[in-house]
Amino acid sequence: MAQGYTGYNIIDNEITIKDSPNIDAFGRLRVSNPLTIFSNQFTYDPTPLIFESYTNNPGACQSFHDTTNRSMTIQMAGANTSDYLYLQSYEYIPYQPGRSQLAFITFNLTLTGTLSADVDRYVGLGDDNNGLFLKWDGATGRAEFVVRTQTLAGSQVVSESSWNLDKMNGTGPSGITIDFTKSQILVIDFQALYVGRVRMGFDVGGEIIYAHEFLNANVFQYPYIATANLPIRAGFFALNITGVEEMSLICCSVASEGGSEDAQRFGYNFSLDGSVLGLAAGPTLNYITSLRPLTSFFGYQNRAKFVLGSIDIINTGNRPAYFQLGIGATIISPTYVSVNANYSIMEYDTAGTSSIDPTLVFDSGYIPSGGGSKSVAVEETVQSRYPITLDASGNPRDLGTLYMYGYGIGGTTDIYYSIRWKEIR
Repeated sequence: MAQGYTGYNIIDNEITIKDSPNIDAFGRLRVSNPLTIFSNQFTYDPTPLIFESYTNNPGACQSFHDTTNRSMTIQMAGANTSDYLYLQSYEYIPYQPGRSQLAFITFNLTLTGTLSADVDRYVGLGDDNNGLFLKWDGATGRAEFVVRTQTLAGSQVVSESSWNLDKMNGTGPSGITIDFTKSQILVIDFQALYVGRVRMGFDVGGEIIYAHEFLNANVFQYPYIATANLPIRAGFFALNITGVEEMSLICCSVASEGGSEDAQRFGYNFSLDGSVLGLAAGPTLNYITSLRPLTSFFGYQNRAKFVLGSIDIINTGNRPAYFQLGIGATIISPTYVSVNANYSIMEYDTAGTSSIDPTLVFDSGYIPSGGGSKSVAVEETVQSRYPITLDASGNPRDLGTLYMYGYGIGGTTDIYYSIRWKEIR
């Protein structure tokens, strides 16, 4: 005991950690184990299985891989007023209530060195109806943060002069002036719960600097956003007939914070069972079945996540069998039927005939005859890199449909199959 000690309490039970980038969207102290739920980089190619170009004028609007800088260039050249071009992820990244969702997106709003008045520029999370975006407004020549919504709360747009945490013009707490002609790291985190907080800012010099926060609880009568399950998006909307406008999307990541349990545990389990009695002999592949998202679910565009779990196949015939699982086939005259009209977001077909076999096969194998079986536990990479989704317009797509093909070896045979998956919505 120190000399002169007379007894005192060294514990301050009023110690708190002030609001800062060290705190997640729910006010919890950030630690170094966020759970990554989406990531992409354009190191080798445009990652066409993960991202699509979404435009109403493909003749004047295109995105292409910059092989030197290993990024995607988004380009308008002679576009008309109201044309649009967005690079958008196929997957609508699920939000888990009670978790903070954190996105990092690297980009450059202009590759020409100027920010013209002819286009609005967007980067963030969202689509035409709901989203959280950084926007460069071509008409005003200012940066804005946007919360886009279909709800009666109405969209929120805040110009940089009104950002409430750091105006990023050198006068804010960081002292940093942001230059939107340079590459930047956009940071978005949000406490959805549909009435929670949204923060937007930038990572500069290895430090997160939040520029603005939208506080929605105790403010609106209605939810601030209709859905927090959102895609990555970057691109243009033309205000006038354009010259050449270019911006880039470089890399992106979305993480769930506040716990490490698998978010898929909250999904809905479904299965599809079927059989082919008299599976024809190979080597020509025979179409067995396909599974794809419904275009709508209870009247809403279907953006739920399909997570393939496992597939079991048993061969009761007298000949061995071969099977393939893949995406990218083309089927003639399919008749798709809802898996469960009341509860499932998926539909299946067994009636069509194959025109083009799967262009990408992610699993295959052989099944012995006379009761032999095969069980396929689908790897996580299949779930994340081959998304079974609609396209940005809400239409089914061949590369977003699961296909099963097979044949008998040396003659016809009989197989039974069961496909199991989760739906996260």
